[in-house]
Amino acid sequence: IKAVGENPQKPMGGEKITGGYLAPALNGTGHGWHHPNEMLFTIIRDGSVAEDSQMKGFKERLSDDEILYTIHYFQSFWPKRIMDRRNASTN
Repeated sequence: IKAVGENPQKPMGGEKITGGYLAPALNGTGHGWHHPNEMLFTIIRDGSVAEDSQMKGFKERLSDDEILYTIHYFQSFWPKRIMDRRNASTN
């Protein structure tokens, strides 16, 4: 199973018992599909806006094109119903 997040029983992510945050699922069951592509791009490039998040940016390791390919890759796991809802909310 791909893109299930750090804890498949908690696809939306959440807080870890030890502190910090669980990585959410990126397969359409987490909350990532609510975010516009521009926001997803910024989070991947620059890291999370939450100061206590472990999500660091990848701008030193991925080109802008590679970040876009990454977004398209995990979006390929999203069910049609999620893509339809997402597309309806952006129109």
